[in-house]
Amino acid sequence: RHLSSTFPSRLITNCLRNPSTNAVPRDERSHRDERDRLQAALRHQLGQQLDALHAPDTAARADQLNALNQDLTRRLEEAASENATFRARITALEEDLIAARTSLRRMIRTENTAR
Repeated sequence: RHLSSTFPSRLITNCLRNPSTNAVPRDERSHRDERDRLQAALRHQLGQQLDALHAPDTAARADQLNALNQDLTRRLEEAASENATFRARITALEEDLIAARTSLRRMIRTENTAR
């Protein structure tokens, strides 16, 4: 009696006929399905509206990031060019240093053999 006052009689009848399943009436199931479908549609629509609101901001941000990327690429190329120039200069200085050491060794040998 307590159950019949709380639940619809059709649900009680269905559960009594087949106690192994928690049978949900078709009307309730279809209402739940419709609710889920409407919620999904609403979420989709809200997502589209939010995307539309942020589209101009996104485009401006993309333009800003592209400009920054181009600037960084240019600076990287300049740094790579300077790096190559400095490496060539280092190589030339190392060769000059080797030549100076060789010359100094010869002078020292010549001085030592002359004595």
